[in-house]
Amino acid sequence: MWVLLPLIVLLSIKGSESQQCQCESSEPVCFLKYEKDCKMFIFCVNGISNLRRCAFGTFFDQERDLCTFSAEVACAADPCVKEPSLKSYIDGDGHCKHFWRCVEGKSSPFCCEEGMGYDEGLNACVRSDSCTEKCEVGPSEVSNTDDNKEQQQQQRETTRAIVHAPTTSRPETVAGCRLRMIRHNGRGFYHIDRENEPLMCPEGTKFSESSCGCVDSRYKPTCKLEVLISFGKSDGKIENRATSIFIGHENLDILRGFGLFKGDSQINVPFYTGNDNLSRKFGFQIRLYVLQPKTPDIQTLLSNCNRTDEQMSSLEIKLDPLQRTMRYRARSEDGGWTELVLPYKEKVWTNVLFIFSGTYLQAMLQYVDPVTNDVVEEVQKRPFTNTLKVSPGPLRVGGCSGMAGVKAFVDEIAVSFCKMDFPEKSRP
Repeated sequence: MWVLLPLIVLLSIKGSESQQCQCESSEPVCFLKYEKDCKMFIFCVNGISNLRRCAFGTFFDQERDLCTFSAEVACAADPCVKEPSLKSYIDGDGHCKHFWRCVEGKSSPFCCEEGMGYDEGLNACVRSDSCTEKCEVGPSEVSNTDDNKEQQQQQRETTRAIVHAPTTSRPETVAGCRLRMIRHNGRGFYHIDRENEPLMCPEGTKFSESSCGCVDSRYKPTCKLEVLISFGKSDGKIENRATSIFIGHENLDILRGFGLFKGDSQINVPFYTGNDNLSRKFGFQIRLYVLQPKTPDIQTLLSNCNRTDEQMSSLEIKLDPLQRTMRYRARSEDGGWTELVLPYKEKVWTNVLFIFSGTYLQAMLQYVDPVTNDVVEEVQKRPFTNTLKVSPGPLRVGGCSGMAGVKAFVDEIAVSFCKMDFPEKSRP
């Protein structure tokens, strides 16, 4: 079935929290659990605490310092845990359709259907002509037209988290997907070349045209984190904390719990050499502190280039120190590039994200402005309906061949991919 990594974390400010900030490290910024509400967390900047809300559908995970799917977090303040007889409850974020349902003793996010809203008194969705808000558990689709610029600016100012999950909107089949739903049966589907051979999703899942696969029918996350490198939590070792996939490295130093990339340093994952995982859905997250370079040369942060031929790369994130921009690029099988460009700041801890949803490429930067202490989120999104070109090179963080690598401290690297595991018809 599809496995989707919920990717990240910075959210809209809801006020201040009087609780004293007690960061474990000497860093001026940290995230702390809020004991009263699983959906909230405390964001500490230079000893000043602020109470923040996770995006709808997510709980704060203290272990990973991010907001992730509620099903992945063991939270003692979960209303479904505290009150076993509870069936459902309102989210409390002011959205008329957002509510939570208790599923197997844990909170699962749901949206009321079109024309309905959640009634807190009845603890149920009821007919409502006034509740016209769009409801989704994840990012909304916003174009770059002039009509939507004001809406995009509002989204940027509120720094809403981006988390992938099913929505109530009408699904669109993934480009290239050759599977179709059997309309009268939510679990049934078939391949368009073999319409007379119906297949069935496993118990507890349903077929999703928007994901081109089987997804959990209770809105639990169904994706997989394949690579996780946390330099500060590995006792000086460079290892994959998520799976047994091998991690290689060159000219990389560990300094004060961070990986120091010096321009000729790199992390490489040979498992992805020639691997077509990238042609489906992926999510990359790198938390780094960009150092001020001595020369304005282009720096490579991420690529899947072949060491002997950098032109074979089909994925890239590069830094342009002269323009102070980060360029995200993906190449399709026909050789065409799609590029997204975001401004970045040097000497500031930054979350760098590159997400492919199957139909869109999304670039994102998240950091705390050192002057205003405001959370800043830069986002750009573009359609990508072609198939991503498979590269003969491994996935690399840092330099490759003739390309100069990034000069930065790196705290964490996370890589997730989506996979399909369809039940096949038994054969004699």
